[in-house]
Amino acid sequence: DGTLITAPESPLILSGITRQVVLELAKKAQWNVSLRALTLAELLAADEVWVSSSLRLCWATRTRPNSSSE
Repeated sequence: DGTLITAPESPLILSGITRQVVLELAKKAQWNVSLRALTLAELLAADEVWVSSSLRLCWATRTRPNSSSE
């Protein structure tokens, strides 16, 4: 539904610079942002998933083919 969903800060979710910038840009773009845990079903049903880690690389991926561009 066009919502950026991210887990809230916790001992496992750090508030790093990349996370802060993404949340600020989402707010400026007037995106819906939800700070809550995601379920596996939501991840699998998502049109796009963006993953970032301070210890690993950062990537975005489409989880389903985009029928409107094919």
